[in-house]
Amino acid sequence: MFIYYRGVDHKSKDPVFAELKNGPASTELRDRVKCVLYSTYEPDRRYVAQFGVQRAPSLVLVHPDGTYHSIPGPLTSERILRFFVESAQPGQTPVLNPNIPREPHYDWHRSLASAKETAEKTKEPIFIVLDRGFSRDWKKLRKMLERSEVYARFGRMVPCRPGLFFGGGGDARKQFGVNNLPAIVVLQRSGAYEVLETPVSYEAIVRFADRALMQEDSPTGLSIGANVSP
Repeated sequence: MFIYYRGVDHKSKDPVFAELKNGPASTELRDRVKCVLYSTYEPDRRYVAQFGVQRAPSLVLVHPDGTYHSIPGPLTSERILRFFVESAQPGQTPVLNPNIPREPHYDWHRSLASAKETAEKTKEPIFIVLDRGFSRDWKKLRKMLERSEVYARFGRMVPCRPGLFFGGGGDARKQFGVNNLPAIVVLQRSGAYEVLETPVSYEAIVRFADRALMQEDSPTGLSIGANVSP
């Protein structure tokens, strides 16, 4: 996603907007989701602040891995083009504002190895879901995981559903000592992990996520099992 954060009224002439629309930089925007935000609108100011942007005009490029690059003005044609050339991912990790509503979307990794590779780049914990194949586990879990209260906590993590079609990821289940499915695991960068078995409500998942986030810098692993039926 490309964001142009502008400080002039949308009816006023804006040379930077004209450059982005018709100049050489326009070719860099063909395959990107384009967005214009305004410094005069308080929700827009809160949104761009997540990417370290304090003033307009500024440009923000949000990569598929969730990291970003940004530059403040002045924005000449040459500087804009150089920005795209130099903004190779991964970039910086945004400081997400949990009070900004977001449509839940988890880009699930199918293997723990793939999730770990991304986590190494983003410096974020891994959020793992283990469920039984050919059951109603995922249908129930999905409703809870897509609650805004849950997504606000897990949205920045690297999501993983290992062994999606093979009974919930046998190797991951053994690695984290999971006895009862479905289960949720938060694997910290330190190697510490926490487990929630058979979650019964989104409130239980929120409490678990808060505990896991508090343990983010813990040097030892901790497993929490809620051995109750869905």
